[in-house]
Formats: sequence, C-alpha cells, structure tokens
Amino acid sequence: MKKLKMRALSALVALALVLAVIPAALPGAHAVPQYTVTFETYGGTPVPPDQTVDPDETLDKPADPQLGNWSLAGWYTDEEMTS
Repeated sequence: MKKLKMRALSALVALALVLAVIPAALPGAHAVPQYTVTFETYGGTPVPPDQTVDPDETLDKPADPQLGNWSLAGWYTDEEMTS
C-alpha cells in the first residue's frame, strides 16, 4: 500500500510539473503586444512612416508635415481630433 501511495504521489508531482511547463512552451504564451501608430496628415507632406512600438516605448516624433503655406501646430492622439 505504501508503494502505491508513493507512485500516486510521484505521478501527481510529475503531472503538476508538466502542466506548469506546457503553457510556457506554447508559441505566443508570453508575447508582448505591440502597437502600430499611423500618422494622418490629410494631404500634408511628408507623410511619416508608421511606427511599431511596445507598450513601454515612446514614439519618435516625426518630421512636421506642411500643406501649402500651413504648418503643423501639433499632433492629435485620437481620431476625432479632440486631444
């Protein structure tokens, strides 16, 4: 009976180890999300290239586009152009 308990305990420990290791071994299990930022100049040039960043990274400020005699006063962070 003692041998059976030891085998059962060993099997449970082995199963716990396998279950702990499998999720970490799956592709993308610990993937850090990345964000792609697109700049809309509404006809101004130059159009800055898209930038892909990690959540803790800061974007590189692109060159200010111009449209005719107009110069960029600043970038909005939302599509509605409110902030």
